[in-house]
Amino acid sequence: MTRKKAKLAWIARKTNFRKRKEGLLKKLSGFGILCDVSGFAIIYGPDDKEPVVWPSNPIAEELLARFQRIPEVDRCKKMMNQETYLKDRLAKLKEQLTKLNERTKRWR
Repeated sequence: MTRKKAKLAWIARKTNFRKRKEGLLKKLSGFGILCDVSGFAIIYGPDDKEPVVWPSNPIAEELLARFQRIPEVDRCKKMMNQETYLKDRLAKLKEQLTKLNERTKRWR
């Protein structure tokens, strides 16, 4: 006799969250090493009373304070949200397409 499949929705979500959190922190660590940049993450979990701070509280506080000391004009120069990123990416793709069209016209 076979048993019914157990509903593991809550357990699956906890496991999924834990794996994603570990993956995110691993990527952040690798990004910091490869690109020689400093970064931190504050992750609030659904069951955690305190947020997870990576790499540590004092380092995250120092990095945040350093970021806030930068004048707002300089801070916003290199900031990008999804909309500005997509506009920049679209402009680059259009530029590449026009270069490609110019090259193909020469060969005709």
